[in-house]
Amino acid sequence: MTEPVTFLGFTTSSPTSISPTSDANLESDANDHTGASNPTLHLLITTTSSTYSYPLLPKVSSPSSVLVDETGAGLRCTCIDWKDRWAVVGRDEALYACAVGGRIGTYALEGSSVLPLVGGG
Repeated sequence: MTEPVTFLGFTTSSPTSISPTSDANLESDANDHTGASNPTLHLLITTTSSTYSYPLLPKVSSPSSVLVDETGAGLRCTCIDWKDRWAVVGRDEALYACAVGGRIGTYALEGSSVLPLVGGG
């Protein structure tokens, strides 16, 4: 990475869609003491031209950043949705939802750029 970093955020899983997660599923995951689901932690890194993922947990012997999406953003144009665990990358043309596994959604916009904020409910 040689371009400036514009956002750093942590995420704990890799969702497959941007559909809302039910609270019942979150509770069952939190109460799973069988070890069936191993916790993961990734650092999402957004630059002006790309979004990357860096694995933190479980610890790997040779960690390296992985290109998640070829879409980046300016300062204060990315945020993390803590409930569903994905990043919202705001650009002039669209909002992009990115997770550790790649882009999971796009919403086209008309008009000027927006500041993405994710609220709790």
